[in-house]
Amino acid sequence: MPESVLDQVKAHLAAGPALEEATITEAEIIRATLMTKSLRKAAIRNKPAFDQAVSEIAAALGGKPMTTSVKTEKSAARKIRDEYKWDGSQIKYLLRATILVNSEADLMGVVRAVSERFEIKGRIKNSFIRPSPAGYADINMVVNMEDGCKRPVNPA
Repeated sequence: MPESVLDQVKAHLAAGPALEEATITEAEIIRATLMTKSLRKAAIRNKPAFDQAVSEIAAALGGKPMTTSVKTEKSAARKIRDEYKWDGSQIKYLLRATILVNSEADLMGVVRAVSERFEIKGRIKNSFIRPSPAGYADINMVVNMEDGCKRPVNPA
């Protein structure tokens, strides 16, 4: 029987940080912070409006909004170092949200509402057609705020 997504997350957290996560240096954090300074300012500035828009979309469609804080400097540094080979321009977001829904019809309603409210940047990643072994499925969309700051929204 496959583990639930919650069980998978608990197991990952219990295992402790990966070696790469444990060895990020203060210098690497400073380097990434300098690369993302303007992005972080924009994320902090846009967070209230972004969270409000996500909450409004969720409420209109009977979903549950799940917002987070702005990505930490340490987390951004790890991503830039490990995934983007120190090309800070490749980081896709510092702020994100999820809207939980109960059906495929609701999911598609969120996709429509998000695309009407925001400019979609890049591709839309659809794991709804191939859920995880635990049954988790979502659609990932990176959107632009009015000032050009990118944010992902995941209807799940």
